[in-house]
Amino acid sequence: MKRVALATLLALVLAGAASGARSHNLTAPRLYGEFVAGRPVTVDPGRWSGSPAFRFMWERCTTDGSVCKPAPDLGDENASTVRPGRAQGADVGVRLRVLVAASDGDWVWTSLSPVITADGRPAVQTKGGIDPYTPPRVGMLLRPYFNWGGAPRSVSYRWQRCNVTRCVDIAGATHLDYRVRAADVGRRLRIVSTATAGRSASAWLTTKPVR
Repeated sequence: MKRVALATLLALVLAGAASGARSHNLTAPRLYGEFVAGRPVTVDPGRWSGSPAFRFMWERCTTDGSVCKPAPDLGDENASTVRPGRAQGADVGVRLRVLVAASDGDWVWTSLSPVITADGRPAVQTKGGIDPYTPPRVGMLLRPYFNWGGAPRSVSYRWQRCNVTRCVDIAGATHLDYRVRAADVGRRLRIVSTATAGRSASAWLTTKPVR
């Protein structure tokens, strides 16, 4: 089905490429919006040489982008704006991408969108940078990362020292990177990342006890 849909769309744009110079993409197309089910997602076709008209093919993709399938129910070849579905099992948890095809033959894909969320709450897509098996040492610079979907308006960080039962914020440690201190010896370090869009969500990473 994917090959048929792609072939159909390309046939439409290639039909207009028989005469004149082909337009070429100059800046990559992109998707923008809140990436929340029921709210609009729009494709900006980017800058092109010439003055082509555009057609679009929307696709749904798995979170890791390994499988993408045509989604004509989202919008037809003229739809530059769509609304991901709210229904259970529809578009929540998927990513979107779009084939932007110029009327005179050239075409290019957008990057994958963030994961579509249900209620405006951001969702962490990937996190890492903390070795969960090797204890950090004094003087080591810890460089974790959190990649959030759901187009958060803001992302904050706080580092904590943890014992067996509780974690306490470290005064002034509100940046993503943290250099391990002598006061941390014997404690686990935890970084908490909080993203805010319509609602807030938090994710964290924790080290082994500092040596």
